Amino acid sequence: GHGVPGAFMTILGTSTLDKIVHKDAITDPAQILQKLDKEIYAALDQKNELNPNLREGMDISICVFDYQEKKFYFAGAKSRAFYFQNEEMIVLDGDKTSIGSQRKHQITFNTQEFDFQKGNKLYLFSDGLPDQFGGKNNRKYLTRRLKVFTNKIRPLTMKEQEQKLIEELKNWQGDRHQIDDIIFVGIEL
Repeated sequence: GHGVPGAFMTILGTSTLDKIVHKDAITDPAQILQKLDKEIYAALDQKNELNPNLREGMDISICVFDYQEKKFYFAGAKSRAFYFQNEEMIVLDGDKTSIGSQRKHQITFNTQEFDFQKGNKLYLFSDGLPDQFGGKNNRKYLTRRLKVFTNKIRPLTMKEQEQKLIEELKNWQGDRHQIDDIIFVGIEL
């Protein structure tokens, strides 16, 4: 979300997520998303009527790491991630529904399981960079361009990747305003 509704969703989501993980001790990503969705859906009272003016929902990725078993678990609500296992890029597609959004039927989230080795890299990101307008023709950056760019910078250190990402955004955006939050997290396992 954007503006005040987006800030409200962030506050509601953060406090609810904290309760689910710490108080309820839920650790499966899909179960975390399921409970988060149920509680936010109820808090927003989305069930009473489908209101075309209320389109708020939260896009989120959840990862849980098991360093002893060398596995990680991913679930996403209208989000995706890039995972590099050795030299191969795997696109992790989350489920197609936002948390707390209006809908006519109940949804189920799915957990994906991956093995990892030291040095593999995982990238989580919001829709802010793919949705950013710029370039010569003032078009969206898009996920496919981010995929190519991430693959290109992957061999660099995380600090160098950060610098390259900042440069890429500045060059793409030019003098245009940033239209959304931009979150891009790289994790070297």
